[in-house]
Amino acid sequence: FLIKNCVEKKILSYSNFVIAATANINQNLNSLSDTKTKLIRNGFLYKPKAKKKINKKIKIGYFGLISEDFSSYRNIRVIYDVIARNEILQKKLIFEFYGNNEIKNNDIKNFKSFKFKKNLSLKKALTKMTEMDFLLILHTEKSTAREMVTSKFYDYLASRTQIINICSGKNEVGNIIKKHKLGYNLNYQSDDIENFFINLNKNNKKIKWNEKLNFFSRKYQNKKLLQIIEK
Repeated sequence: FLIKNCVEKKILSYSNFVIAATANINQNLNSLSDTKTKLIRNGFLYKPKAKKKINKKIKIGYFGLISEDFSSYRNIRVIYDVIARNEILQKKLIFEFYGNNEIKNNDIKNFKSFKFKKNLSLKKALTKMTEMDFLLILHTEKSTAREMVTSKFYDYLASRTQIINICSGKNEVGNIIKKHKLGYNLNYQSDDIENFFINLNKNNKKIKWNEKLNFFSRKYQNKKLLQIIEK
């Protein structure tokens, strides 16, 4: 640890600026070195026009890689194990997964509450996000959860659809969701996921947009990068 710490400080000392993608990493860098650091997030590209929802069941969308591996960062079994044992939830919820998946288990692949879809272009994905009642973030790996802010969070935010964040322990994206009232945060290891879904009501309201949320746009974040380059 001491050797690694020393090497990292040496590398940082040669830098004029260090860019961090999350607040937690930025804070850690500040405590490690006197080098100037800059928090520059990924950010959303643009806000799509909302489409009218015609969902009979509560439709929850997930965009990105999903896996059935217990050691995976995004283990679908955390949700499957809950929904599969509750017939009421199977009648109430439908999950749509867009993107690559590593699902070989036939019980999961053919589960009636799960629909696995192909990758979409960014534009089509953003439009599809607006059709959902909720959007799901899933991060089941504990050691990296604290500083996790998945890139799709910013696209979720741009769609103004309520977010359900299921992670292990406290995490940065959860703090953002809580601070700006963007949806729900759940720790799958301690919270009652089944009870949460039982009490979840259909949502027809979009996230109320305010000027503070423009901070998360890519345009705003790029301006911070230009300030460094122009110096």
